[in-house]
Amino acid sequence: MYKLLVPILVLTAAVLTAWWTNVGRFNSSELDLFSRIDAVLAEGPPSSSDIVREFRLPKSCMAKGCFFEAARMTEAEHGGGNLRTSEDGLIFVLEQLRGRCIRADTAAKRFGPASIRQVCDHGGCWYIEARRDWGHLSFGLKKPNSACVSSVVINSLRSQRQAK
Repeated sequence: MYKLLVPILVLTAAVLTAWWTNVGRFNSSELDLFSRIDAVLAEGPPSSSDIVREFRLPKSCMAKGCFFEAARMTEAEHGGGNLRTSEDGLIFVLEQLRGRCIRADTAAKRFGPASIRQVCDHGGCWYIEARRDWGHLSFGLKKPNSACVSSVVINSLRSQRQAK
C-alpha cells in the first residue's frame, strides 16, 4: 500500500509545481489579460482581427479602427481604449486597468525581457516595454515604481519595428 502512496505523492507534487509555474502565480485579472495578449500574439505580429476577437470589440474596429468604452472582460476591467490600424501596422491601447492589480513585476517577467522607460517628451509617461521583432508590447505605469499596471499598448507600426 505504501509503495503506491510514494509515487502518487511525487506525481501530485510534480503536477502542482507545474500548475503553479504556469498558472498559480497569476491572479485572476492577470490570467484573463495575459491569456488574451498571448492569443493575440500567438501567430506572430498582432492583427486587428485577433485583437477584436480576443478583447470582444465591435467587428467594425477591424477595418478602420475605433475608440471603445469601458468594459469588463472576464476578470480584468479597463476604462476604454482604442485600436488604430494603418498599412504600416496597428496601435492597440487599453486604458485605466481596474479591478485586481495587474502587477508590474509579474507583467515584466511574463513578457520580458522588459525595461522601464519614460517615453513621453513632456515626461510622466512610464512604460514597461518588451521589444519584439514586430514592434513592442508595453505596460503603462502611473509612476516608474508603480506596483500595478495602468494600461497596455501593442504597437506594430513600422517605425516601432525598426527601433531596437
